Amino acid sequence: MRHLLHDLRSGFRLFVRYPGVSFLAVAALALGIHLVATQLMVIDAMLFRGPALPNADRLVDIARADEESGPSFHPDDLRRMRAAQSSLDALGGYYEGTVNVGGVKEPLRFQGAFITWDFLRAIGVEPIVGRGFSAEDAHAQAPLAVLISERVWRREFGASHAILERPITINNMPATVVGVMPAGVNFPIADDVWVPLREPAEVDEKATWVYVSFLRAFGLLKPGVSAEAARADLNALVPALAEASPEYWTDMRTIEVSPYHRGVLPMADFEMLWIMLLAVSFVLLVACANVTNLLLARSTARSRELAVRAAVGASRRRLIAQLLAECLALCLAGGALGLLLCLWTVDGINAWIASTSVPYWVKAEVDGRIVAAVFAICLLCACVAGALPALRASKVAVLELLSETGRTATNLHVGWFGRTVVAVQVATAFALLVVAGMMVRTVPALRDVELPRPTSAILSARFGLFEGADGDNARRVAFLENLVARLRADVRVEAAALTDRQQFDALPTSEFVLESDGGEVGVEQKSKAFLESVSTGYFEALGTAPVRGRAFEPADLKESRPVAIVNESFVRAFLREREPLGTKLVSTKYEDVSFTIVGVVPDLSMNGTGVNTKERAGIYVPANFARDRFFTVVLAARSGDAARLAPLLRETVRELDPDLPLYWVQTYAAAIDKSLATIRVMTSMFVAFGIAAVFLAAIGIYGVAAFVVTQRTPEIGIRMALGATPKSVVGLFARQGAWQLVVGLACGALLAVGLDVAIRRDFAATADAGAPLFAVVALVMAFVVLCASIQPARRAVRLSPLEAMRQD
Repeated sequence: MRHLLHDLRSGFRLFVRYPGVSFLAVAALALGIHLVATQLMVIDAMLFRGPALPNADRLVDIARADEESGPSFHPDDLRRMRAAQSSLDALGGYYEGTVNVGGVKEPLRFQGAFITWDFLRAIGVEPIVGRGFSAEDAHAQAPLAVLISERVWRREFGASHAILERPITINNMPATVVGVMPAGVNFPIADDVWVPLREPAEVDEKATWVYVSFLRAFGLLKPGVSAEAARADLNALVPALAEASPEYWTDMRTIEVSPYHRGVLPMADFEMLWIMLLAVSFVLLVACANVTNLLLARSTARSRELAVRAAVGASRRRLIAQLLAECLALCLAGGALGLLLCLWTVDGINAWIASTSVPYWVKAEVDGRIVAAVFAICLLCACVAGALPALRASKVAVLELLSETGRTATNLHVGWFGRTVVAVQVATAFALLVVAGMMVRTVPALRDVELPRPTSAILSARFGLFEGADGDNARRVAFLENLVARLRADVRVEAAALTDRQQFDALPTSEFVLESDGGEVGVEQKSKAFLESVSTGYFEALGTAPVRGRAFEPADLKESRPVAIVNESFVRAFLREREPLGTKLVSTKYEDVSFTIVGVVPDLSMNGTGVNTKERAGIYVPANFARDRFFTVVLAARSGDAARLAPLLRETVRELDPDLPLYWVQTYAAAIDKSLATIRVMTSMFVAFGIAAVFLAAIGIYGVAAFVVTQRTPEIGIRMALGATPKSVVGLFARQGAWQLVVGLACGALLAVGLDVAIRRDFAATADAGAPLFAVVALVMAFVVLCASIQPARRAVRLSPLEAMRQD
């Protein structure tokens, strides 16, 4: 330990002796360590840092391992599992949805959880005001009780206890707020209102707002019981569940139990996190390569010093330990600076996290685990970057070095390994720049959606209609008809329509079968296509019209005619050899209805921006005002930005229903930007990684070249004194950098292809990394490498031969 501290102090003293080399090394390491630590903070927040709940370590997510039907359970199965299982202290279920709050000054809309009444026991918290749910609250005929979050209580109700006595409506049903949840608790995902699930056996069809066919399950492990034991316990119940509900248990016979905070996040998010960590690790690799080359160069100047140490009795092992400790000093300085950068940027990281659809507990922090990880990274960097320079520098020929003058003591020059390290830097920087360019090309391509009308000229807003206590659907139908009619009557509106589509997200797909010419339906013909329910005027609002057949007519909606319109991709995929008009199809969503195709429209980006799928075939059916619950109103402005129609829309809705809140009021352009938020953040990060890698490679190549040129300045003076031209001397260094560039570009191309394949697994619509992109990035790297390689030599040849030969 005494030797280690002494060597570390010696390493820090070298900062003063070699300030240029030390500054470049610390700066490179700080940037690389900061990027890796930032990514580790995000991974820690999403994978390892669960919700701050008393029972978080025992809270588990329970899911069916079924890619087709999804992870949720039918309530009957959940009830049977609750009665038969023996490994859980609590087993509950929930689904998330819209909660409209009326009876207040302005109607409010929140994301809410419809959840089993005893969920508070599972998560281990109690309301800070009022009470939690009771078993009586789950009875179908009981007065509706709700819980609200602390932030809603403060923001919307001024933290007044009077809210507990104030009558309100929840989705058009009379309700009472019975309690306020503790601050920072928005279980299960990111919810602000909690409504108890009613007992399914007692729920009327018209009260499905408190009951849905399938529920996501969670549980609380009994003390001492592992997730694996609970998995075995629940899977033992599957045969009985399948026997009781064979329609829900076809081929899938497995239940997965995992820590709650991991189970609720999609696997695609995990894969992308590791891809990003791999990318920043490449940047850190470039930083380590910089340090390796700089240490190799610095060891050239210290060769006589090391020879003296060896001559007076220092063993090779002792020299290696000293050199590694000096490298560790550089890495610790870089790690400390990297941590400071993390502290400076953590608020920005959390602001980005808050803008995405992640669970409420995901928050990046610079805590002891991150500090320990940075320290471990520093140790790893010291080993990776310092091992070879230490081994080479400690292998000294004492008599030979001591007999040489300072001008010729270059036996420990950078050599082939240093040039190889430069090639690795070039390869890494090239690969990251190619991926960054690919992502940069992707975003504008995704924004260029297949809509004839400019996206800024289309306004959309979402709302949910609920039957209320009287279950009167006639009022819902009248509201929708009046809303569309009033909006169309305004001179500023060119077209108005309704759809069930959410924002500009990709529509859900639905299985369908085409009837044969003989009118029979074959199961083997089952296929998938996007399905959208729309009103009359929808295609006009998007700026198009059917290319064949007709659009929907008012009678199609009023009489619920079984007609459908398909897009051109549907015709190309499924009806190449058949006449589309008049063809009948049956969708699994409407199993008892045979739809007749009456029109064909152009492709209208039913797959959204196409980030996650390139499928485009789609079906349109008439909206059912009496059955459908959630609608998006779409307005086309006659001129200018459609955002100016927002006040008109809000006022029209308020006149028709004062308690109905609108949400997601935005133009299609804004909706598209929002849907691309994740890929834009990824693009920004890859651009940052690429720029950082190029910057690090440039300063590393320049630093080594400058150091080598300084050592060889007397040689340059002799060459010029013997007749060498400045151009030939600069060319000597340019040729040395050229082969490093060629090798680096070849390896970087292979690495870029690998990263491209990994990214495409999660983002299907990523732009191709074509030959032009490779060529442009290669030119950029060539410019950077050659400039960094020859600039020091250009300065040296400006010296007169006599001045150059005098330098030592």
